[in-house]
Amino acid sequence: MNRLGKRFLVVLLVGILMAGSFYAGRFTSGDQVKDVAVPPGVKQAQDGGGAGDAPDGQASVWAQLSSAPHGTPDSAAPPAGHSQERFPSGGGTSSPSPSPSPAFSPLSSGSQGEEVQRLQERLTSLGYAPGTADGVFGGKTRSALEDFQRTAGLKVTGIADQQTQSLLYSAAALAYTRPATPEPTLRPTPEPTEEPMVWIPRTGKRYHRRESCSNMKDPSHVTLSQAIRLGFTPCKKCY
Repeated sequence: MNRLGKRFLVVLLVGILMAGSFYAGRFTSGDQVKDVAVPPGVKQAQDGGGAGDAPDGQASVWAQLSSAPHGTPDSAAPPAGHSQERFPSGGGTSSPSPSPSPAFSPLSSGSQGEEVQRLQERLTSLGYAPGTADGVFGGKTRSALEDFQRTAGLKVTGIADQQTQSLLYSAAALAYTRPATPEPTLRPTPEPTEEPMVWIPRTGKRYHRRESCSNMKDPSHVTLSQAIRLGFTPCKKCY
């Protein structure tokens, strides 16, 4: 057999081996392999025949193909350039959840302790007037807390509940602003009205607007109220 014939035979055997490996993998279930028709020359190499019992290159090719695992294992190496790290179910990375706000015990009139003292100190720092920070929730503390709730737009209860304390101890707490005092309205002072003057005669009981009325002699010029107190009545001619 010439060299060209040998090469053709090797190529033919390689094709037969690849086809046999393909069908052997399809009929394989777990560790049990079903009987598959194998060419005689391949059977010899599979049964442990030496390299001399098979044609040139047949045994080495069959060893490479038969040593390859059937199917695709779960732990297959990733392609080049891909990381082996697997993401958890759901995909992506989870962002940290915000820390919950601290829980505050409700404080009201009659409460005592360090929490009340801390409340009083915080109100004082914002400009409210809870009185001395003695740790006793009294009337001044309640009034200052109501002012804070009113300024912050909260429901004015005088009780330091969870919502009130969360806002009070936050950076958004509003400082006390004294309400503007409206300027008093000044009423104009009425100008004093000058009392009218009248003329009264030495005799008679009539007061007159004009000195020459009724031909009076040496009349007196007095105020209208004086003339009325003296019993004078208005003149029918000049009034």
